Amino acid sequence: MKDPWPDVVNAAMCGKQTSTVLKKGLTPDMLASAYLMHRAAAKFPRVRAKLVLLPPAIRGSLCPEQIIPIIATILQNPIFHRVIPELLEMLQQRHWYLPPEWLPCVMEIATKREALRTPLLWKSLGPTAAWLATQNPDWAIWYFAQLRWKKYPRQFSPPTLPVRVRWAALPYQTWKCYVLALAQNEQAWHTENSVLLDVLINSTHPWPKEIIPIWAAQLERTLRQYTPHPPPLWEALLHAAALRTTPMVVLDVLSAHLDKPPAWNKVIISAHDIATLRRRMHEVFQSC
Repeated sequence: MKDPWPDVVNAAMCGKQTSTVLKKGLTPDMLASAYLMHRAAAKFPRVRAKLVLLPPAIRGSLCPEQIIPIIATILQNPIFHRVIPELLEMLQQRHWYLPPEWLPCVMEIATKREALRTPLLWKSLGPTAAWLATQNPDWAIWYFAQLRWKKYPRQFSPPTLPVRVRWAALPYQTWKCYVLALAQNEQAWHTENSVLLDVLINSTHPWPKEIIPIWAAQLERTLRQYTPHPPPLWEALLHAAALRTTPMVVLDVLSAHLDKPPAWNKVIISAHDIATLRRRMHEVFQSC
């Protein structure tokens, strides 16, 4: 029987759908690879000296189909790219993998967003990501550099970054006490170089529930004093609230401020949309 894989590759590289006739000759693993190839081909070099090899089969459970619309929404809308780490963590907790056809999209986003390149990303992408990285030099640069640094740390030192406190590295209880102490100072919410805002925006820890009423009161005060435009860092602070608090809690606060001046309204609606998506994502995962 003729090997169908060369035709799959040619169809993908030419931007054509894999035909129904061709699909009949594919194993489930090859069919999944065909979808992967079709989505990834746009990012592959156009001229090749040899045929693309079949990617490794996925050994594990793919996420349920109910999750795929959530994945599509997060990956296809830049404003929701901030939710990718939480999505990957929830998939990891349930030992689910992303459908292979969505991996190229994640690889492309990670190429542009260095903050996304954490150990969680490598663990979530699985062995198929290594195959993808070999097909695209832009992906290979960061994907294999990280793996080489882990294997030979003395030869591949990470870039030197400015010295700053790693808030996410602090134990949660220590971080929580620190944040709550800073939050009592009203000026800390309105200073451009505020340590409090830096902590709340850049840490990955969930916000303590005790800070929500303080933040809500400061949001009300800030809306009265700084109309029609948000002060520096408050857009980032609202997005951090949408990402680091229980969705329903932040939605209750933001829903009361959806009728503000245009500059504020744009920021509040984007934070509201992030929290709404997270609430939906939690509901879907709980139902599976």
